[in-house]
Amino acid sequence: MSDDVTDSAKARNSSSEIFTGMLSVQSQEIPFAHFVHHCSLENVLRVMIEEWNLQIPNIMVILVSDNASLSGWIDFKEQKRFVKGLIKASNATSMWILTSGLNIGIAKLIGDAFQLDYKKRYAQFCYSQSVENEEIKKTPLIGVCRDAILTYNDKFRDLEKNILLQNLGNKPEEHKFDLNVFHTNFLLLQDRTAHKSGVNRFLLKLEDAFRSFHPGTSGKYIVLFFHVPTVTV
Repeated sequence: MSDDVTDSAKARNSSSEIFTGMLSVQSQEIPFAHFVHHCSLENVLRVMIEEWNLQIPNIMVILVSDNASLSGWIDFKEQKRFVKGLIKASNATSMWILTSGLNIGIAKLIGDAFQLDYKKRYAQFCYSQSVENEEIKKTPLIGVCRDAILTYNDKFRDLEKNILLQNLGNKPEEHKFDLNVFHTNFLLLQDRTAHKSGVNRFLLKLEDAFRSFHPGTSGKYIVLFFHVPTVTV
């Protein structure tokens, strides 16, 4: 057994019930966290803020959608306006955007659009007389989903620090989907609830924490939950 797998086993048996690593898929290296749905929110936020170095946002947007195509949203101009407005807002202020992270529906639409915008901004930066050391950053686009609905969910049974994935296409008839590789981070939940409501419960806890302001302590760590305007769509 490799050291990575040994570390994984220890992490899965710990009280924190959280494991972190990198996903390698389609030439993208994407940080992920894997945890049981009842994992402490403080532990998850510590990973996001301290390990992933995500700054507390000024706004958090949660896009709730079913795992289906956009066949019901046939107004393409409306889709374009929605995405354009979201990108414009994210470029104007610090923002976290949470989606299902899947390569289908609104999550795919948002992921692909934000990647295109990033490429445009990066190209403009390269050809402009920008200030030295200026950095073109990606908006944190965080996919949150159950591990069981992924086409490669077997990869998360024995977790390793580096997991190689290959997108071969969604299998909607089996309720299995690929991840959208243009998300910046993934939170993958092992959902042990009877009605598979773990993701919704986690998002509600996250939304509640960001709408409150209270100090929380854990050992030598101090975690502050700031009041952050949250929009759920």
